[in-house]
Amino acid sequence: MNAIVDSHSEDSQVLAAQERSIPTSTISSYARAGFGPIICGEFGVVATEQLEQSMVVGLGDTRKTALMARHGAVPVSEEPEDALFTAIVIEKAAIRAMKIISTGGVPEQLTLSDIFDEETARNIAEERVILHTQTVSVQRLG
Repeated sequence: MNAIVDSHSEDSQVLAAQERSIPTSTISSYARAGFGPIICGEFGVVATEQLEQSMVVGLGDTRKTALMARHGAVPVSEEPEDALFTAIVIEKAAIRAMKIISTGGVPEQLTLSDIFDEETARNIAEERVILHTQTVSVQRLG
């Protein structure tokens, strides 16, 4: 990881203030986030190991972003442009979630089964197929 965007975008910050993860309900946000929700880590004192570990847990092995509780979104990438694009996609996911919540709805979280056939979703889950988070392209292995 060479780039981190310390985002203070409004809607993702509102959800971070509530210590709520952001559901990814579109294919673009689902892929950008690493094929799952944008996890809100636990609150921690700035510049402490506790906060660092919370972000590591939120990012996991495959996510490109997490929320820092009571702070905002923190997209990461190898390239600054990619991290910035992720920040934009994530803020759009937060805006959608906030609109759904404001109308009394519950934002739905996409799953692999929502966008791929059963066999492909299973192969992805079992890591026999690699998905690229920038294009949602599928690469079959061996």
